[in-house]
Amino acid sequence: MEIRLAQNPQLIDAFAFTVQVDPQRLTFVQAGPGDLTGGFIAVDAQEVPAGSGAILCGDFGANAIPVNSSGVVMRLCFLVQCQVGELSEIVVKDLVDDVEGLSACCNAFVCTACKSDGDINHNGSLSPGDALCAFQIYLNGGALPAGCNVPNFPCELVAADVSCDATTTPGDALAIFLRYLQAQPPVSCFGKASLSRMASTPLRLTLQPRGFIAQTNLEMIKVTLAVNQAAGLSAFGGRLSYPKDKLEFLGVLRASLTAEWTGLEGRELSPGVIAFGGFHVAPIATLEAGAVLEVLFATKGEAIAPEDFMLSELADDFSAATAQTGNRNAESATAIPQVFRLYQNFPNPYQLASPNHETLIRFDLPGTASAKVELTIYNLAGQMVRRLVSGERIPGAYEVRWEGRDERGLLVPSGTYFYRIKAGKQVARKVMLVVR
Repeated sequence: MEIRLAQNPQLIDAFAFTVQVDPQRLTFVQAGPGDLTGGFIAVDAQEVPAGSGAILCGDFGANAIPVNSSGVVMRLCFLVQCQVGELSEIVVKDLVDDVEGLSACCNAFVCTACKSDGDINHNGSLSPGDALCAFQIYLNGGALPAGCNVPNFPCELVAADVSCDATTTPGDALAIFLRYLQAQPPVSCFGKASLSRMASTPLRLTLQPRGFIAQTNLEMIKVTLAVNQAAGLSAFGGRLSYPKDKLEFLGVLRASLTAEWTGLEGRELSPGVIAFGGFHVAPIATLEAGAVLEVLFATKGEAIAPEDFMLSELADDFSAATAQTGNRNAESATAIPQVFRLYQNFPNPYQLASPNHETLIRFDLPGTASAKVELTIYNLAGQMVRRLVSGERIPGAYEVRWEGRDERGLLVPSGTYFYRIKAGKQVARKVMLVVR
């Protein structure tokens, strides 16, 4: 059941209300956040007193719901005990805090015979489209995407939960796809057997924010999700929280271990919270450590630290994993550089009339803490031509592209230039030749 917000005249950073149901037909199981409250502290609900059907709901958080928002505030899960066709009223009442004064409309629950059989499109068979819809439901925070809505069929969400555990995960999508490949018909709860990794080594996940790419005025940062032991991974999911005031989410990229996976994607559930997941028909066979995905952000000029990111709600093969940030996992395939280094630009000599019309400057920042970095181009007279980087940067491998223009945006004349980097107390410089 979804509790939806149609429109709010003010910010909402704390709310509470009561959902009243008929306890003879609906037994409360659990509650979870919606797309508007993914960044809240702990969206929760309790039935008080037990067995009364009065579900007390509420939460608070630093990331307020913006004015005039529309979406899901909470999701409630119930066990259903009724006869097909029975009608039962659901009432939202007793609104307090930032939702006080809002009009609350009631609704009705109609008991329908739904099956957890994977047949989401309700055509009597399983298909890759059913698997895709299950995956999209997970990435959508448990809500039904518009493209998966079947007219006059109210059972899409139930059909997607082929593991019958009251949630839809990438593992459900994988189970549906595998059953399709085996030309097997829909049947209730066929994905009930939980996924298990082949390896016995405890799974550790490491979040590694590292480096950025600066192209003219755009700076980006990648956050790599690495595993200490990849063998047996075939489906996983989770949530990644990030500082929305410092970063803008751009997308999720496949990594070395998941380059050929059937599905791998990420989606922003709410500002500061990303749902990610993936699945594949063949479990990973390698025993090595490595990266399973990368999350790409545009920076807003603020310093970023590993502690700014957090993993939560891990699912499927990640459900028993432990998570950490930084570079404490020595087995990781994406280690922070160990030595401060400024590389020679490429190409050099740099021809302004070349097809790419830019030259690449790379540098490595070692250590465990951020440092103030300045990367500047000078002419032979010692006059500053262009400042490419200025500000705090975390340890990582960096690259900057220069298109041959000065601070005014004008192309520089032919000649010899040098570029200098200062990171904390460390300084290095190189010489480049520019040809027009």
